[in-house]
Amino acid sequence: MGLVMCAVDCSEAGATVMDAAKATGEPVLLVHVSNSLLGTEVPAFVEDAGASERHIEHGPTGPGLLRAAERHDAAMIVLGTRGRLWPSVARWVTRRAPCPVLIVGPRADPTATPVPRPAFDRKLLRDSKVPVLIAPR
Repeated sequence: MGLVMCAVDCSEAGATVMDAAKATGEPVLLVHVSNSLLGTEVPAFVEDAGASERHIEHGPTGPGLLRAAERHDAAMIVLGTRGRLWPSVARWVTRRAPCPVLIVGPRADPTATPVPRPAFDRKLLRDSKVPVLIAPR
């Protein structure tokens, strides 16, 4: 497949998203988009302990993720969602990504086989026990 770009934030859930990216068996690039110039600890970076390549973008999260995906020629983007009401970075990225997007909901087992879906569905993602794979239109 190619490089899997994994979006990680400052929450503990980022480690679960990272596990889903690594479960693909492909090379993983951890990407964090910072909205601040101040230093921030990213739990997934700490847990990964330097095993994966890392990249930090600055600015709004959605556009930053797409810039990083383009810059690194990502074959897939993996990111999490809380499945709450809008706004949703996952939904925004899914609608604009040039490659498939694997979304890991709050109840998903990151090592489970993903189910393909044609579009972002907040309720499905909130309750799904498996990651959801959405291909670009």
